[in-house]
Amino acid sequence: MVKAVKHSTVARELKREYLKEHLEDVKKLISSWIPQLIAPEPLNPKQGTGGWQSSYRPVAEQDPDNNHILRRHLKSRALWSHHANWERKLDKIWHSLEVLRDEANSKYGVIGSNTRRQYTPEYVTVGLWKGFDLAYNGELKDWYKVPDDQQGVSYGAYKIEVSAKSPTVRSLVIKEHMDFIHYVAGLEDMKALVEIWRDTILIQKQMQSISSKSLKSVDILYPCTFCKHLWK
Repeated sequence: MVKAVKHSTVARELKREYLKEHLEDVKKLISSWIPQLIAPEPLNPKQGTGGWQSSYRPVAEQDPDNNHILRRHLKSRALWSHHANWERKLDKIWHSLEVLRDEANSKYGVIGSNTRRQYTPEYVTVGLWKGFDLAYNGELKDWYKVPDDQQGVSYGAYKIEVSAKSPTVRSLVIKEHMDFIHYVAGLEDMKALVEIWRDTILIQKQMQSISSKSLKSVDILYPCTFCKHLWK
């Protein structure tokens, strides 16, 4: 009886080569995924007005096939236990951001109604960002300056007010904004966010450590849907 082609020597050699290629792709995927296990700072303006616009998830995991490959080739139970806990923390952070935005905007509404100053949306955005930094690191960097167009007040690259023209008025705007930052930093929901963020950072370090060790030791030799037939 003629041996089936799929069981021939040529087929075995081809499957071996395809498996090698697949495992190389797996290693590349894991290498690109590990840096994504670091969520961006929740209230950084680079993530949009008021911080994250949705609960953070690594880009690699958003592709169903890649997610499947990661979970099948990285078999550490500790890793995926940490990962599940991490996702819960990320969802809690997202919920906290929504609450904090509402609280900051409410305070901003009171401030705006009691002054003739012309604040920009960045007034609150920067207030949340620096309020988080103050609550987390205990520091507030003085990046206030006169904008290039000489109109209003900026904090770094973000213009927070557009009408101030004299040093006296600018000083008042800065003081009021610093008071706003301290108010935001002192909110109970901000303190809760800081605690969740600290836990999140620890979990991220644990996940990265486990994943990196698995990659370096080539502990990825497990079948997934795309390669199980190549092991036979």
